[in-house]
Amino acid sequence: MRIELVDNSLCRIMAETNEKLEPIRDFFKTENDNKFFVQHHNPQYSAPDFKYGITALGVFKIGLLLSVLKVMKTLEITPDIDKKILEKFFPMKHLNIKPLIFELPCESNEDFENRDYQHEAVERNLKRGRGVTVMATGSGKSFVIAKTLYSLLKTEPEKIKHCLILVPTTNLVIQFYKDLLSYGLTEDEVSMFSSKEKECKNTSIIISNRQWLNNHIDELPHIDVLQVDEAHTFSSPGSNSSDMVANFETNIKFGCTATLPNTIDRNWDLIGNIGPVLYKKNAKDMLEDDYISDLYITSVKVRDKDIDKDRQCLFSLNRKVSSENIQEAYELERKYITDNMRKLYELPFCYIKNESKGTNTLFLFDYIEFGKSFYEFVKKEMGGLGKNKVFYIDGQIDVLEREKIRKTIEETEDAIIVAQSVCFNTGINIKKLHNIGFIFNSKSGTKIIQSIGRGLRKHETKKEMHLYDINFNFKYSERHFKERKRIYKKEYNKDVTQEVLYKVETIYV
Repeated sequence: MRIELVDNSLCRIMAETNEKLEPIRDFFKTENDNKFFVQHHNPQYSAPDFKYGITALGVFKIGLLLSVLKVMKTLEITPDIDKKILEKFFPMKHLNIKPLIFELPCESNEDFENRDYQHEAVERNLKRGRGVTVMATGSGKSFVIAKTLYSLLKTEPEKIKHCLILVPTTNLVIQFYKDLLSYGLTEDEVSMFSSKEKECKNTSIIISNRQWLNNHIDELPHIDVLQVDEAHTFSSPGSNSSDMVANFETNIKFGCTATLPNTIDRNWDLIGNIGPVLYKKNAKDMLEDDYISDLYITSVKVRDKDIDKDRQCLFSLNRKVSSENIQEAYELERKYITDNMRKLYELPFCYIKNESKGTNTLFLFDYIEFGKSFYEFVKKEMGGLGKNKVFYIDGQIDVLEREKIRKTIEETEDAIIVAQSVCFNTGINIKKLHNIGFIFNSKSGTKIIQSIGRGLRKHETKKEMHLYDINFNFKYSERHFKERKRIYKKEYNKDVTQEVLYKVETIYV
């Protein structure tokens, strides 16, 4: 059996028969979790029962090479491997590069804390030259990225001249640029390439976002190193963002994220496009080592006394919903919550406001219609302070306006931000954030962990961060809250004997 290179990003297992290939494929087989929803929205489309990381022809993404070899070993198969694959998978050996770790200019500053685990993450990146780093929000991912790239540029200036940092959004381009400058790099070394800075400058490190780069990739100089930040957002098999990473013409590829994708097939896509996980530092470790703020979680259980009387409501707790009506039932529940804003949120908001007096609070929502209604509700509740203390952000708000709001929050107290979760669950850093309120109905582990991470960074004004999870006695609200509670326990317990500091506040309306 032989493994050959197909193109820049794909390999193929050359098996004599399908029977010899199938046992290997079975290790990369998972149930299609989206089958029901795909068929629900597209009744004429027959979704497959399973997804595979290896095609029927034996093709797989190059980053999965080690995983494939491990499977073959269990099956007592020793394949012949195309030399070109090894050159791509172990780029440092191929290029004869032995990177040294260089200190960033900021590390000479006594106010800067260089942590041991950051050094270890950089070390592993430089040794392998291809792979993913998983580090909790607040652990210094941007510092690890900066030090990795800086060390490569300093070690081999003739072989490595240009590094590209690829991020999901324009807002993150600006933020990453500021981070690199704060580490002591100069404007001659770092530049932005986005809708805000449309000219691609010939600097050592270029920062760009996927939407802009998708249309302007030809304007880049030759890129020697690709660094993907918030890498989980680029893992969607068959999408433009996934293909962009997979097809990028460089062998040195790094990814960094606080959370791996929450489905197996997306994990295969991420690792396949970039490489295996090289280093992990989760929130539990960070809490135990006192690197991030302590987390206190309050479940604000809102009990609507009228809901069980309404037998016409599809989302009643006592009502069974047929598979054909699931979407309708969910929409009715969401509409009811939006239409009854004051009734459902007045007492919970007053409770959170009283508990968080003198500190800054971020409320996260999913749907714009709901978010705007909640924003207007909060402004009324805040009275005269609503104009100067309450801010609203959704995906349509300009990047520069978001940055203006972020700066304002860092300089004020008792402020409230009502923000769409998609704008705040990755990459946005507000150190002076003390409280987060979940007013969405999500059960996505990635979204939840990323969102909580917005408030875990330490700041001189806080020792802990408080999460308020508002949930209702409605079918989907309760179902999704149970999943969030499971995530809280899994991700934030310091050890198996000590649960995350957690309490329940029940409010009847």
